Amino acid sequence: MNSEEFVGAVKAVCSDEEGESIIRSFRNPPGRRPSNRLMRLSQWFQQLSVNDQEMLREALTDAAERAVFGIMCVLDGARAIESGPEKGSFELYYVKDNQRVLLSDPQKEVLHDLFQGMRSFS
Repeated sequence: MNSEEFVGAVKAVCSDEEGESIIRSFRNPPGRRPSNRLMRLSQWFQQLSVNDQEMLREALTDAAERAVFGIMCVLDGARAIESGPEKGSFELYYVKDNQRVLLSDPQKEVLHDLFQGMRSFS
């Protein structure tokens, strides 16, 4: 797996379907005892027009994409999670079959730029 494959996989698993997944839980709250919060959101959602429900799905998808983008920025070192002048850095490796691939290689295209290039702005 290389950096582009990693970013594509994270996008597919963590952001592409998240808006629709949340909407499904609003339509039909999962579990035997859904939380009060989820039930309130479900009742509110059911009262929205079809157009407003679609706008909410788009907003949720956008929020998921922005969260993943932020994580990629942190992994790249473009966003600090430490204060002070001396900050550490992250090294993200993919390890399989005795092979280690540095995914967050500062000498190559950074993860957040790869992710940004894959985002859909439809």
